[in-house]
Amino acid sequence: MKPIVSLLLFCALITTSQMKGQTAEELHRKANTYAASGKYSEAIVLYNKSIETKPTAEAYNDLGISYGNLGQFDNEIPCYQKALELRPQYADALTNLGNAYSSKGQYDKAIESFRSSIDRNPDNPNTLYNLAIALSATENDYKAVDEFRKAIELNPQFVNAHVNLGIVFNKIGEFTKATDEFKEAIAINSDLPDAWRNLGNSYAYAENYDKAIESYKRAIYLKPDYAEAYSNLGIIYSTQGNDDLAIEQYKLGISKDPKFAQNHLHLGNAYLNKKETDKAIASFIEAIRLAPNYTKAHYNLGIAYESVNEHDKAIQAFSEGTKVAPKDPLMYYNLGLIYANKGQDTLAAGYWNHVLKLNPKFADAYYGLGMIAGQHEMIEDKIKYFQLAARNGNIKAQEYLQKIDQKW
Repeated sequence: MKPIVSLLLFCALITTSQMKGQTAEELHRKANTYAASGKYSEAIVLYNKSIETKPTAEAYNDLGISYGNLGQFDNEIPCYQKALELRPQYADALTNLGNAYSSKGQYDKAIESFRSSIDRNPDNPNTLYNLAIALSATENDYKAVDEFRKAIELNPQFVNAHVNLGIVFNKIGEFTKATDEFKEAIAINSDLPDAWRNLGNSYAYAENYDKAIESYKRAIYLKPDYAEAYSNLGIIYSTQGNDDLAIEQYKLGISKDPKFAQNHLHLGNAYLNKKETDKAIASFIEAIRLAPNYTKAHYNLGIAYESVNEHDKAIQAFSEGTKVAPKDPLMYYNLGLIYANKGQDTLAAGYWNHVLKLNPKFADAYYGLGMIAGQHEMIEDKIKYFQLAARNGNIKAQEYLQKIDQKW
C-alpha cells in the first residue's frame, strides 16, 4: 500500500505546483478547459483556487455547474448563492440556481429563481423553457404552456420546447395541439426518437391506432433499444385485442432493457388477459423487484392472485400496495372485497369506510357497505348506503332502489 500513497502524494504536489504563480483568470480558464472535457473534479480544484486568489461571481457560478454535473446539488446551490451575493443581477446564476432546485425536486424555489432570472433577462429562451418544465412539474400546466410558447417565439427551432409543449398538451387533453407540436419538432429534426414516440402517444390518446403504431415503429427504428417505445407499441396491440403481438413487443423491450419495470408490468397484464396467470404473477413480481414502489404492479399482482382464488396472497399483495400508496382507495377497496367474500364483514366494512375517507364519492364502497347491512337485516342502513351508492353512479344500487320504489 505504501507505494500507492506515495504516488498519490506526488500527484497532488504536481497539481499544486502547476497552480503556483498563476492568476485567478488563468486558473479560471484552465478550470473551464477541464470542465469542458468532463473532468469536473479537477475543474473544482482549480475553480476553488481561482476563488481563493480572487473571488468572482463567474468563478462561483462555474464552480456550481461542475458540482451539479457531479450530482452534488447541496454543494452546487451555495455556489450560485455566493455568485449572486457578488452580483445580484447575474441572470445566468439565477437560472442555474433554479436548475439545481429542480434537480432536488424543490420546484417552488426553482420557479422563483427562474422568474427572477427572467426579470433580469427576459429574452433567454432556455430560462423560459426551464420555468415551463418546473411549472408543469407542479401541475401548473396552462402556465407552462404560456412559457413554452414564449421560449419558442424567441427560438422557433427549439426542438425540446416543441416536444415538451406537446407533452403538456397531451397531459391536458389537447391532443390535436400536441400532435402539431411533435410534428413541428420532427420538421426541425426528423431523427428524434422521443418526438416520434410522443407523437405516437398523441395518436394513441386520440384512438388513431394505425398512426400511433407507425410513429412508435419509427421511434424504434431510430433507437432500437428504446424500451418505452416497445412498451407503448405493446399497449396499442393489447388495446386492439392482440395480446400475442403485445407480448412480443414487451419481450423485445425487456431484451433491450431488462431493468425497465414497465415492460414487465404490461407483459403481466397481457398474460392475465390470456389467463396465463402463473406467467402474469411472475411478471408482476419481477416488476416489483425492479421498482419496489410500483403501485400498479402491487395492485395487479393482487388482482392476479385473487383471479385464481389465492386469497391470502392477494391480501398480502394489496397490503404491500397500501404501504407504497397509502392514499390509493383501490387497494383498500379490494382488501374489503376479499374479506367480504371470506365472510369477515367487520374487516370488510373497516376497509370500505377507510376508502370513503379517502374518496367520499367511491360508489362501490357504499354499495358494499349496503350489502353487509342487508346481510345483517339492517334494512334502513342498507337503503341509506344504496342511495349514496346510486347518487355516485352505482347501477346495481340504482336498479335495486327502483324495484322498491325508493328515490336517491
